[in-house]
Amino acid sequence: MKKKNDTFVIINKKQHKMKHFNTFSEHRKVGNHDKYLRNSMCMKIFIAILLTIVFKLNVHSQNSPEEHFKIGLRQFTIENYVEAEMSFTKAIRINNEESKYFYYRGRCYVKQNKLFLAKNDFSKAIKLDPNNARYYAYRANVNNLDSDFTQALVDCNQAIELDPNYSFAYLQRGIAKISQEDYRGGILDFNKTIEIDPYSASAYCNRGAAKAELKRYNEALIDINKALEIDSKMADAYHNRGYIRCMIGQKEKGCLDLSKAGELGSINAYYLIQKLCN
Repeated sequence: MKKKNDTFVIINKKQHKMKHFNTFSEHRKVGNHDKYLRNSMCMKIFIAILLTIVFKLNVHSQNSPEEHFKIGLRQFTIENYVEAEMSFTKAIRINNEESKYFYYRGRCYVKQNKLFLAKNDFSKAIKLDPNNARYYAYRANVNNLDSDFTQALVDCNQAIELDPNYSFAYLQRGIAKISQEDYRGGILDFNKTIEIDPYSASAYCNRGAAKAELKRYNEALIDINKALEIDSKMADAYHNRGYIRCMIGQKEKGCLDLSKAGELGSINAYYLIQKLCN
């Protein structure tokens, strides 16, 4: 979660020539050889046809949108988002009527911080399949990242209407709410997220941040510690815990948390270190 004051974060063909025998006497002399050549030519034609069929089948397989999609999924799983994006794009060029291709390419764009392109892809996915809750929730995620919290709430509500047990939609709605200083409303959505998915580190971390804004620091620390039990490399959790500790007089521990957050990629943590730890 990111608040305005940055306190909390969230492939050569070969031509063959065959000698033709023009006189009857020549034909008689080399009759057996001629028969051999005819048989040989038939075999070559057969092989050529067979290779052509195999080649066409191979090309069809390579150009299949589902094949590109499966390759993209494998790349996405290992966090190779650039290559995954390229594979999903190849699938879309062949078939631009399949919503899941746009959805997964959109997720690749999010990972690369290409928010405008991501939002376009999620919107295309929704147009192709308007009853898929995931598409609305992930567009809401982009809207939150782009600070369009009002539209994020609209998308989250639509996702929840389509699937009342979709935890990611509640998580994104909670983020949109606390980003607009509706901390109690956000906490309720994070409670629902955790009820559906007890291992959502993001829900615990964001709930902790919301509680901290309400000055419920001890409860906030319990939530953030739980987030770190689930995901020990969560930069935002170290960032938020570090700030809270500094606020309640645990400066040494707080500064260590902020330093860890910086090591894990939190740029804002270094700002707080300069402000609170020097």
